[in-house]
Amino acid sequence: MNAIVAIPKIYKWSKEAIKKDLHNRFDLLEPWLLPKIDPTKWVIPDTETATLCFVDNRPMVKPYKNTDKVTHCNGATLSPEQCLIPVTVGALIHDVAYDKIEIFAKEWGWTEAEVRRLFDEIFGNVLMSLACQIKNPVKRWAAVLVARTYYTGVRWFGGVAHSAFKILSVLTLACLLNGCSVPQLWDWKEPFVTPSYSNSTVCVKSDMQPTPYIYNSEVDYARE
Repeated sequence: MNAIVAIPKIYKWSKEAIKKDLHNRFDLLEPWLLPKIDPTKWVIPDTETATLCFVDNRPMVKPYKNTDKVTHCNGATLSPEQCLIPVTVGALIHDVAYDKIEIFAKEWGWTEAEVRRLFDEIFGNVLMSLACQIKNPVKRWAAVLVARTYYTGVRWFGGVAHSAFKILSVLTLACLLNGCSVPQLWDWKEPFVTPSYSNSTVCVKSDMQPTPYIYNSEVDYARE
């Protein structure tokens, strides 16, 4: 009987939590230049759009601000923004990239599936770079698993991948059993510069929004 009584409360709480999460908006405050992509893996034509460009095989995300009418990045919707690593950082490029899949496919003469795979791999490499900076070997192993889990999600489920919290446990098990790896596009052990960003929906910074930071092997980024 208690369980039956609790169902409406759980439903109401879940609905409110989902509604709040879906209203997350993250602004990129400064230009963010990512590492150069290995040309043996991808050769990307120099291209420029309003929010994302490629120069000499390096992606760069231009500053953007969400508005009531335009959403550039809503983070890891319905999934943890901070799970050993700041997953939001990967979403800062993945979200704006997904908005322009058709544009890049037409510009480059690629299929949309090829463009999506490139953006998914960039997303996975951002998370792997963050994970590989962690000094503690146990936490680093766990963070790598987190990165592989999110990457597997975007590859399996496309645009809604980093939005489905309910599939995380399944994906984690799949990574453990099948060894779903992230194709390496750059050296993950090199210092990785995170972008400057903020949550549009809050006035103060939260623990899951680190200040701009240069990661290195001497720093244990993982939060306790």
